[in-house]
Amino acid sequence: MENIVLETNCLCKRYNNSYALDNVSIKLVKNHIYGFIGENGAGKSTFMKIISGLAFPTSGDFTLLGGKYPNGVQEKRRKIGTMIEQPALYPNYTIKQNVELQRIAVGNPDASASDKVIEMVGLSSDKHKKAKDLSMGMKQRLGIAIAMVGDPKFLILDEPINGLDPKNIVSLRKLLKKLNEEYDVTIFISSHILSELYLLATDYIFIHKGRIIETTTHKMLEEKCSRYVSVKTDNIPETVTVIEREFPDVQYKVVEDDCIKVFAKSGIMTGISRKLMEKGIVISELSVKEQTLEEYFMSITGGEK
Repeated sequence: MENIVLETNCLCKRYNNSYALDNVSIKLVKNHIYGFIGENGAGKSTFMKIISGLAFPTSGDFTLLGGKYPNGVQEKRRKIGTMIEQPALYPNYTIKQNVELQRIAVGNPDASASDKVIEMVGLSSDKHKKAKDLSMGMKQRLGIAIAMVGDPKFLILDEPINGLDPKNIVSLRKLLKKLNEEYDVTIFISSHILSELYLLATDYIFIHKGRIIETTTHKMLEEKCSRYVSVKTDNIPETVTVIEREFPDVQYKVVEDDCIKVFAKSGIMTGISRKLMEKGIVISELSVKEQTLEEYFMSITGGEK
């Protein structure tokens, strides 16, 4: 299909006796922003390096922009932009020189491309500053300019938000949305700041210990991270019994020794309160809350609170 940017098939990467990637099969579609979510060591950077040509898979294959691995992807990689782990900059070269070197390296004949991407990331007034004199936020934006100077339609960004202050995070988010919406760039981005991915991504891919454990859209995730009723009581066993008997269709989870999350609409709160009071169960707190992306990630990976 023409709208598929990347499709992997049982991609594996083994180091000695352990797998950094274990049968990873995903499909990325044009003009979406994919949030790639996983803890340190889950395999995010390894996956991105393989797609970018910085590492090789142990087994499996993939298709990139219509080219089949291994021989068919070399030319296609010239059409993608990457920033993995951190921007690779020449510290004694200026912003303009760093971008210009990359333009020449990727073979973009448009001499004006460097100035265009520098303006795009908001660095025009600083283009004669040396890379070593830039703030963390400016370096990250320069890294994106370098990734964009080849006019790619697929952008791979590994932790681009790391080390940024809140103002720069907002600026970067706006820039990436602009690239996606106005320049039709498909973006594949990982970040530890899941709340930011929630504001940016259209789709999410969760990876845990080298395996893809879930893929979902933003709309579906909103439903999964929906509001819940938090019930605090010193009698959890009896509370669970009441919920299972009186509200058999709702899902719940015991999250602490004195707290239960009931995943249902807030309107159920009155019914829960009434039934527990009828059984003489003392409620110390009954409130409506909203599950964050971080909480959802922890719940599907079995992470500790």
